[in-house]
Amino acid sequence: MNVTNQLLRLPLMALAAAHAVSRELWHAKYRGRDLECEGESYEAFRITGEAIIALPCQSIDAVRDKVNLILSDDALLETLTLGDDESAVIPLLRSFLGEGALA
Repeated sequence: MNVTNQLLRLPLMALAAAHAVSRELWHAKYRGRDLECEGESYEAFRITGEAIIALPCQSIDAVRDKVNLILSDDALLETLTLGDDESAVIPLLRSFLGEGALA
C-alpha cells in the first residue's frame, strides 16, 4: 500500500493539518528564495494534497467539508485548476462517490 492510500485512512481535518504543516516546512526551507518542487518537505506537501483530493466522502456533509477546504486552500485549488496534473479531477470526483482508490 502506498503512502497516499495509507493517508486515506485519516479524517479530513487531520489531513488538512498535515498539509498545512508540510507547506510551512517546505516554505521555511526556501525562505527568501524561490520555492523548488523537490525534497522531503515538498513531497509531504504534495502527497497530503493528493490524499485530501482522493479521500472518500461518506456523506453530503463530507462533500461540503472537502469542497470548503479546497476552496479555502490556494494550493489545492491550483492542483485542480492550474496544476500540471490534469488527472487530479478524477480522484476528486471518485471521492464524491465514496471511492478512495487512486487509479
